[in-house]
Amino acid sequence: MSDKIEAEIFELIKKSNFRLCNERIGQLRRQYPKSSYFEVLETYIKYKQSPTKFDYEKLLGEKFGINGKLITSDLKALDLLHTFFIELERYPESLNVYERAIFKYPTFELASAWFDKSLNDSNFMHMAKASLQMVKYSNENSEYSSYLQNRDFNFWYGISIAALFKFQPHRITEQEKRILPTLAYKTISNLKPFNSHEELIVFCTICEQLFPNDRAKASEIVQEIFPTLEKSVNLTLKNFIVHNASIIEDNQLLFNSCQIILKSIDDYDVIKHFLRSGKALGKSKQELGQLILSLVGDTRNYRLSFLEGDLIYDSKITDDSLKFYLEKFHNKACSSIDINNYKNHLDEATIKSTFNLFSSEDVIHDANTFKLNINDSTSSELYMKHKESLNSKAITDYSSNSVFILDLVQKLLLKEDPSLEDILLSLTLLENYQVKDEHNFDTKLWIIVSYMHLGCIPIAYSNYLDLKIKNVQNDIIDHLIYSRMSTLFPQKQHDYFINFRESIRNLYEGSLNRLPQFIRIAFERKAYSKILGMIEFRDKLERSSMKWLKEIEMLQLAGISNDKRGPLIKKMQESWRNIEITGNITFSDNRDWSSFNCNINKKELPNIMRSMQVSETAIMINIIKELMIDAVSTNSTNGKIDELILSTFNNDMSKILEMNLTEDEIWSFNIIFDLYKNNGENLTKLLSAETIPLSNRTMWNLSHGYLMKVGTLKTLDNIKRIKDPVTKSNIKKQLQDLRGSADDLYKSYSNKIKQAHENLASNDETNKLLQDLGFVPLQLSRITETILMVQKTVRNL
Repeated sequence: MSDKIEAEIFELIKKSNFRLCNERIGQLRRQYPKSSYFEVLETYIKYKQSPTKFDYEKLLGEKFGINGKLITSDLKALDLLHTFFIELERYPESLNVYERAIFKYPTFELASAWFDKSLNDSNFMHMAKASLQMVKYSNENSEYSSYLQNRDFNFWYGISIAALFKFQPHRITEQEKRILPTLAYKTISNLKPFNSHEELIVFCTICEQLFPNDRAKASEIVQEIFPTLEKSVNLTLKNFIVHNASIIEDNQLLFNSCQIILKSIDDYDVIKHFLRSGKALGKSKQELGQLILSLVGDTRNYRLSFLEGDLIYDSKITDDSLKFYLEKFHNKACSSIDINNYKNHLDEATIKSTFNLFSSEDVIHDANTFKLNINDSTSSELYMKHKESLNSKAITDYSSNSVFILDLVQKLLLKEDPSLEDILLSLTLLENYQVKDEHNFDTKLWIIVSYMHLGCIPIAYSNYLDLKIKNVQNDIIDHLIYSRMSTLFPQKQHDYFINFRESIRNLYEGSLNRLPQFIRIAFERKAYSKILGMIEFRDKLERSSMKWLKEIEMLQLAGISNDKRGPLIKKMQESWRNIEITGNITFSDNRDWSSFNCNINKKELPNIMRSMQVSETAIMINIIKELMIDAVSTNSTNGKIDELILSTFNNDMSKILEMNLTEDEIWSFNIIFDLYKNNGENLTKLLSAETIPLSNRTMWNLSHGYLMKVGTLKTLDNIKRIKDPVTKSNIKKQLQDLRGSADDLYKSYSNKIKQAHENLASNDETNKLLQDLGFVPLQLSRITETILMVQKTVRNL
């Protein structure tokens, strides 16, 4: 019965029905007067009913705070206290209640619950403490006794300490830095002999991570791993022994270890160590070459080792070694990468003359020489030379002909300010090529970039679907189409938005929330080698720039579409607590720019990618903006906002804004900031502040500028704090005028596109290039129809 009433209470809290809520908790308190859980629940209800009037010290701190008088072992009470303290942003207290409980009421069950909560909070210090208590009371362990013993929880402790030093050094005092490594080392050492590779990996991790470059610990690592190599080679242990044998400079042991490893794994880093240690032992280069051949066979790494061997023995790469490598790999995609790695030790003339010894009839051969800048032909000449190979390749294979097309495209698009003609010509080249090489990832990326820059989001999205991006890939590649989503194409019925929302739900609300459970399972299954990687993955996902960018975009979209902001701002505040609780308030930029295969500086993207330029500082500025909107709308105060403003801008707001936001975003931020800080004293002046007129805008910047103004004006229109009738009337008029201009703005842009297309059609040089390549002119109707679709979307907002 109490469970049913309890569930009802939490539903009533959600609905803010506190009259009935207080009746129900009163009923439970009378029925169970000694229940600490219902006592805590009653206090929690008081907080939820009046957060601003809640007397923390009197109602909670004096009872269950750091120095509170009450200690409970009730797991439900502890769980609710944990939630309660986190909502109050009193993070130390949230786990301290478990620590205090276990010292008064020590049980394995309580220690296990403490460990789980610490894992959920990514608090590795508390995980370590809880692990030691699980060791101490493991004789009470009935749930896991069939597969987890006392020694296993010691390894949990070791991993927790390793995680603490790797991910949260800011939480370690100077005294703990001296004591904890030794304690962890002794704890794990006492468990020798180790029963598995996984246990040995924990030991090696403790020694290498907590005692960096310690020769005694490195020697111990090597002594423990070497006897295991003859039985099987573990990839993680392979890295440990190679690294630590190098530290202790035991060349014989390093040589022997590498020799055993190479029997099982063809690893180039191991081969390099094999060559260096072999030289130190007085072995000849030729002898080592024969040994490598016998161990790994005639592979890429074997032939590449001739170049490394030359450098190690003679500090110079011979023509014969380069020829030996290229003889087999001149027409393999890897050769340009490998040669680039040794380019500082090779002169261009030697590379060119050696490549020329082999047939250039292969498209990959010519693509390699072109990438290395040793091919005298132009990219268009090389494409025409090899374009027939596109007809004979397998449909799903990529062709190296894309290298030549992308050279033409990048010369057009990577200008300081590419024109509409440049972009349309690039799309003509890319779309024609994609028909012949439909699964080519590299050219598809540039098609997406070009359409995004034009503001043709639906076409860019349809091409993006062809990449088949799934799960965690969304976190590293979604920036191509979802940066500034709310001010580019906020059509909620379109698959573009539906996929955006689903990626948030599946990855950040689904997979991310399940990761603590998976990490706990890894502990229980003794898969220790996976745990630090899983912890790092979770941390990167929790602090992901793309995750935060998407949360901001959802809030901005709510402002543009007149949707409810409450649940979204609450969700963002919960996300903020999840990173604040770790003590590492930074973002993890997991966005991948390397896929473009050109030197792109993510801090200063080329103009063609400017819509994707959202820095980590810009993300923080937008978080501040959304929090300010919430504070102004609810007429509440939030000291955290002022702290974030101070730490983000460091008294140089105008410069920071200019460096990180677009002109329209700066205009919007300044308006919201004035409302928050000055109660809108400068609102009339700021509303009339000049930006680039929308009539002068084209491409993505037209929609961005228009929608940023719409979103800001709508937000202002809904804020009750603005009471001046003249100001309110001005806001409504600006919004009305803006909506009235939409059709003309997009028709003007569409006409400019048509004119650019006509200019291309009448350009003799362009026509000759297309004719030589065998390409047909771009069909403009798809672009103009998409601009019309965007026009209808923004006009109706």
